[in-house]
Amino acid sequence: LTAGEKALIERRPTQDPVAYDLFLQGRVLKQGLSATAPRELYEPIIDRYQRAIDRDPAFAYAQAQLSILHGTMYWFGAVDATPERRAKAQAAMEAAQRIAPDAPETHYAQGAFAYLCENDWNRALKELTAAEAGLPNDAELQYRIGITFRRLGRWPEALSRIEKCAALNPLDRSFVTTLLETNSA
Repeated sequence: LTAGEKALIERRPTQDPVAYDLFLQGRVLKQGLSATAPRELYEPIIDRYQRAIDRDPAFAYAQAQLSILHGTMYWFGAVDATPERRAKAQAAMEAAQRIAPDAPETHYAQGAFAYLCENDWNRALKELTAAEAGLPNDAELQYRIGITFRRLGRWPEALSRIEKCAALNPLDRSFVTTLLETNSA
């Protein structure tokens, strides 16, 4: 292993096991959401992430995931496309930036924010691919890179990433749905 790989293996997102458990509960709940999920299904996920952050305010990955979740709610107009929701996404992203400015999780949040809240596909791709070195097997990150390639009209790269995310986590409804949509396009 390289020194960088060793550092990634040894890195812990939090020292608080309860905070980490709450974070993982949020991630599991999130994978069951569909694109048409109503707002009330997002609330238990927000609650888990916020409780994790309350236990460990330095938990940058929880802040990043909270930002992505708020950004997703903002993206889907039927969920909550309000300026307040966008501000929540930005605040959580900025918290991750303050805590761990160079962490892959922070790049991930920045890329998701660029995609979901600013429609800046090129910046989104830059930040998401910067996150990939530190999160190489994160299925959700592969999904976001894939849909960003799709927005940019780079279909072969989009399909490759979406296939990878579905292989990494076949239980996530949105990954499988997006794979089917991309294959039929």
